[in-house]
Amino acid sequence: YGIGNPFTSGSFTFVADDVSVVNCNYVPNPFDFSVFFTNESALTLDDVIVHLDLPDGIIVAVGSEDTLMTGGDHLSSFGTSVMGWRLAIVDVPASDTIHVWTTNSSTTDTFHGYYILEVPAVGMAPQASLVQPTNGAWTTCDDQEITVWMEAENGLMLDSDLIFELDGSYIDLSNPNLTWDGETLRYVPTSSWVDGDLISWGLMEVVDEMGCSLVTPVSGYFQVDLTPPVAENPWPEEDRVLGYTEIPGIWVELYDELRAVEPASINFEINGVLYTISDPELSYRNDSLFFDTDVAGMVFDDGDTVCISLYDITDTAPDYCDVNEMDPYEWCFSFQIIDLWLPDTQLCPPGDTFLIPVYTENLTGLGITEMEVSVKYIDGIIQPIGVETGGTATTPWSLSTLIEDGQITVTGDGVELMGGGILFYIEAYVPTAGTEAAYSPLEFVEAEFNSGELAAKPVDGFITICFTDHIWTNDIIFYKDAQNQKVLTIGGIPGASDGYNSGLDVMWVPAPIGKIDAWFDLDDSAHPAITKLLRDFRNTTPLPIVWEGYAGRPGMDTISIRWTPAHFPDGRVILQYTDDGVDHTYDMRRVNQAKFTDEIYFTITYSQPEIGRTVMDVCPGWNLISFPFIPNEGVKISDAVTTSITPGYWFNPESGGYTITEHAEPGKGYWVYCTDYDTFDIAGMIVTATELPLWRGWNMFGLPWEASGTIPASALDIVPDVLIGGNIFGFDACGSGAYFGEISDFEVGQGYWLLASGSAGLFIEGDTSVGRIQPTIEPEFTFHFELNGEQRTIGLDSRAEIGIDAFDRAIPPADPDGFRFEGIIAEGIPMFRDIKPGDKAEFVIESDNAMMTWNTDDIPEHLEITLVQGFSSISMKDISRAAIDGTAKIIVQRHLPQNMVLHAAVPNPFNPATEIRYSIPEAATIDMAVYDLMGRKIKTIVSGEKSAGNHSAIWNGTDENGAEMPTGVYFYRIMNNATGESMTKSMVLLK
Repeated sequence: YGIGNPFTSGSFTFVADDVSVVNCNYVPNPFDFSVFFTNESALTLDDVIVHLDLPDGIIVAVGSEDTLMTGGDHLSSFGTSVMGWRLAIVDVPASDTIHVWTTNSSTTDTFHGYYILEVPAVGMAPQASLVQPTNGAWTTCDDQEITVWMEAENGLMLDSDLIFELDGSYIDLSNPNLTWDGETLRYVPTSSWVDGDLISWGLMEVVDEMGCSLVTPVSGYFQVDLTPPVAENPWPEEDRVLGYTEIPGIWVELYDELRAVEPASINFEINGVLYTISDPELSYRNDSLFFDTDVAGMVFDDGDTVCISLYDITDTAPDYCDVNEMDPYEWCFSFQIIDLWLPDTQLCPPGDTFLIPVYTENLTGLGITEMEVSVKYIDGIIQPIGVETGGTATTPWSLSTLIEDGQITVTGDGVELMGGGILFYIEAYVPTAGTEAAYSPLEFVEAEFNSGELAAKPVDGFITICFTDHIWTNDIIFYKDAQNQKVLTIGGIPGASDGYNSGLDVMWVPAPIGKIDAWFDLDDSAHPAITKLLRDFRNTTPLPIVWEGYAGRPGMDTISIRWTPAHFPDGRVILQYTDDGVDHTYDMRRVNQAKFTDEIYFTITYSQPEIGRTVMDVCPGWNLISFPFIPNEGVKISDAVTTSITPGYWFNPESGGYTITEHAEPGKGYWVYCTDYDTFDIAGMIVTATELPLWRGWNMFGLPWEASGTIPASALDIVPDVLIGGNIFGFDACGSGAYFGEISDFEVGQGYWLLASGSAGLFIEGDTSVGRIQPTIEPEFTFHFELNGEQRTIGLDSRAEIGIDAFDRAIPPADPDGFRFEGIIAEGIPMFRDIKPGDKAEFVIESDNAMMTWNTDDIPEHLEITLVQGFSSISMKDISRAAIDGTAKIIVQRHLPQNMVLHAAVPNPFNPATEIRYSIPEAATIDMAVYDLMGRKIKTIVSGEKSAGNHSAIWNGTDENGAEMPTGVYFYRIMNNATGESMTKSMVLLK
């Protein structure tokens, strides 16, 4: 055309749906969008294409394209073409403008238009996340807040547009405890949380102004712990009084009810000393705290108080707030071993009843409602009757007693004991026979309170029995034969003088020529003509009483002296004289005869020596001892040495063998076999010096009293000097268990050996500082035999015990001369005598090629005794000897008696007691009584059911009331109430 490029233009018209927001959604969506394009040029446009340029957030709906071609291939000048789309809002549009571009193939022109889409602005839907407390957390705050981060870009219209759940209840922002500042949603509790609460909460729903809901609900829970750890149930308990000082440890329950105790926080303070869990003494396990007193090296004593404090103890750290700290927990306990003691006292006079107090400390507050106390004593020295509570701590209680085998046991219960001083009295009778200058330990065997919860710290007591005055007489008979004798009489009569007592004393009458003569010298200015007496009575006081006199006949050779020891009163009666240059001393209460040649001048001294007391020690096994104090015969050696299972064994140098001795004598040493260590008191008449005859060979001797405890060996005076070298030996019982020599000092209370080449007298000087003999209970049956001439004894007794007991006599170990003992073996110990219980027993005999002999007549009809060696056995009634080489057995079988038998009393005559044996073939009710010559019953000594077999009874010379009977003939009668059979025999009480 030649006029230049053609002019093209076009215009756009837009039609779009109105878009609004309903419930956080664009409506409509997709929406319709139409574009009207008008070709305003003079040219026809070919291939017109319209392209949409959509902002982010708007897309072409499925099935549409963002570029469309107008209808037809040509758009004429000023023609209009319509294109339509379905658009979808998929996100908040990044812009409100939709750009439209049009191109064609006819020109290179591009037409642009745009449309401003009016779409409401919609922010993000509400969102939330947990701030605190975290899910499952523990808090120790009672006002623990719940905070949630929450964003609502579209804003909230109403308080109710937010719903918050708390433990099943729903609240909204109208609740003042729930606030939102546009970013943080906070819940503050109305009141404190409750300990142990499990708080569940949730932000369940939020709707903003656009109707948009919370994208994801937020919920959680937490737990509340407001209490600290708990300490309770300690051991020992609060204010507990322990009756023993050895405890296994200290512990207390320590736990937290909801969580756990923090071990590192534990502070355990005991009596001001702090321990923590890092210390080995302290451990925490199984919700309990343990303190090991042994590891801590703690030793507790009576009277100690222990106080413990637990402090600064917390539970484990919570997720929120501080730990819970326990208040200090404190408790105390104490040790209170009750002090009990018995008195050291003298009971005087014999024949009375005494109240022996059992002392105690103040018992107030110890909660004592039960007790059991047992006291051991020497039976026969005191005889407990019962208890007395008047004026004592146990006054409101009712006490019961059990008295048997030298022991009294007192039990009782009642209201809580208050006060102290005397717990109760033991009421005891002191017999008149055998007790003067005797003693008895009072030993606590048991003392416990409240069934053992409280123990006692007992201190044993000790009693001695004083001397008393006696009226007494005794004949001293000097004799050659029945036709040649002289009798002197001494005695003690209250009111008598040391001079001539008319009506009491008897003047001397010379003996016929060639006969023995004897007299007491008298020097009485009131009766100068009377210078010799045949009977010389003295006042019982003052002591000592001394008689001097003459006895004999020149050229008569050996003259004997005899007397009755039992007729002397308790005390010491010493006869002294010199014969052929040798001094002789006799204890007239322990021996009954002496001898001299031709004539002697003699002295008889009666005294009641001072009663002394000391402590001795023994050890397990054989002990060689002596007694510096000699108690009355009421106290046996086995009573004095409480752990001994033997009497005393004194080596008789005259016979060259051991003599079994029940009672100690001055100057003698004794073997005793003890089962345990023991420290014990002895008391009795003080031995100021010992005099002992020595024989050729080995001699065993003892020591007098010396306050220092030792006597130099140089004090040993032997006249004449027959000691062979340095052959003096002691025995170390508590050390090597062997003999020792080279002795420089003797120990008081020990026994010793010396080797003499001949006869002599032994004298040892020390410091100056006995009742009637009780009968020895003999076995029911004994059988004697000899091994190479050494006598041994076996037997049966229903009162015997299994093992070694009071009936048995053990053999001491070898002495330095090398004695070897063969015979009975019991529990590995050689025995002189072995008595077993029951009706059948086996006895073991050991010997090396020894000849065993016995008397077949000694085997009673009701016994069968069998000797067994290897596979051979023979009745010992059939033979009287057998060779023993190695080990053999003797089997004793007792057959029950066919008829009732009443045996003779032993001893008979007797003073003060005798034993009566009897046998019955069947069990029966037996009565036995003692009668005088007039047929009057004096005392019943047996009454009750008795088993078949052998039995015995003791009569102590008293009536039913305990009164002593006079010298005379008495009858004892046994009655078998089952058969009606009775038997009667006689006996003589001789004083």
